[in-house]
Formats: sequence, structure tokens, C-alpha cells
Amino acid sequence: MVYGTITTNRTHSLSLLVKRSKCGGAGRAETLLSPAMTTATHTVNSTMNEAEIKELDAARLEILNLLIVFYIYRWTCSGRVFPEDTRFGLYAYFVYIRALEHDLVLRLCRLDEDDRTKHSLREVLKSARTTIGEANAHRADKLLKQYRQAINPLKVKRRNYYLAHLAKGAEEQLDPQGGIGPQVQLAVEILDVLSGSRVGYSLRASSTDAVIDLRQAFSI
Repeated sequence: MVYGTITTNRTHSLSLLVKRSKCGGAGRAETLLSPAMTTATHTVNSTMNEAEIKELDAARLEILNLLIVFYIYRWTCSGRVFPEDTRFGLYAYFVYIRALEHDLVLRLCRLDEDDRTKHSLREVLKSARTTIGEANAHRADKLLKQYRQAINPLKVKRRNYYLAHLAKGAEEQLDPQGGIGPQVQLAVEILDVLSGSRVGYSLRASSTDAVIDLRQAFSI
């Protein structure tokens, strides 16, 4: 189950409370871990209207989730999760990594949506272009062009080919492909510009775990 709360004061905070559970018989759920708290925070531009803040909230939540998945992906690839000492265990390990990559590719691509009915970084800029000022709008335009170029191989060769669609003759790669880090960093930097301040992202898996600064973890 996922619960989200948004509070706006002098500092705007967006929090997502995630309860991990395992489905049991007759639709019951068994809690496996205590709730995990993830947060994205930034100082609100007081001149932004409700619609502009809503667009920012949506993009910020998506980037928060992007960073969480990227952290788990890097954590897994570093060897901290070891497969069973069997051929099937190794195969399952690669499937797990590949599934995380697929999730990352889809998240990165939808942040670049150019559809007014969808939330994206581009929609944030469209809604807040006047509010954030000419200099920040110009910088955001430039970064968004870089972002589109950076994710183009992911969009064309992965998302369009076998993730969001199944092209005729498509053959999904069985091994992890990598090459995702730079796009993640760009997405974070773009939202900083659109927000007008540095956005912080953190993850705390349980009450007994330390808070992980997701920006610091990736030196962003």
C-alpha cells in the first residue's frame, strides 16, 4: 500500500510512505517490513500558483522514485545481493537487474513527455516559464534539449523497440545494458532549475536504518 502526503509551509515537502507487504490467502496482506519513508524537499517559489506547484510536485515525486530505483539498481549491481549458487540463481539475478533497468528507462522517457495531458519536466517548464524568470527558463530549455538527446538511444532502441511497444522483429537483450547514470543526473539538475532551488531526496528503509541522501549517494 502507498500513502502520499504533501505539506506546504515556508519549505515545501513531498513525502511518500511505502508499506511493503506480501499477499496472503483470501486477499489478506502480511506486513514484512516497517514502513519506509522517502522524501523530496525544496523551498517553494512564493509566486508560483497552485497549478505550477502541482506540476512541480508530480515531477519531483517521479524523480524521487527514479532515484530510489537507481539506488537499488546500483546497489544490486555492486554485488551486495548475491544470487543462489546455481545456474538458475544467476539467471534470476540478471533478470532482476534487467527489470530494474527497464523501469529506469521508462521513468526517464516519461519525464520527457511533450503531451499537455501528461506530467513531465517539459510541462513544468510550460506552466512556470514566466514565474521562474527568463534566465532560468533559458537554462531549462538548454538542459531539456541535452536531456532529450541523452535519452534518445534509450527511447528509440529500448522503450519503442521492446518495452512500451513490441516492434516486429524485436529481440529483447537478455543481459543488462547499463548506460543510464548521466540521464538520471540531468533529470535531477533540470528540476533544480525549474524549482529555483536545490531539491533534496532521501530514503529511510525502516526506523532502524539510517537516512540515505540520494543526491549524495550519486554525487549529484
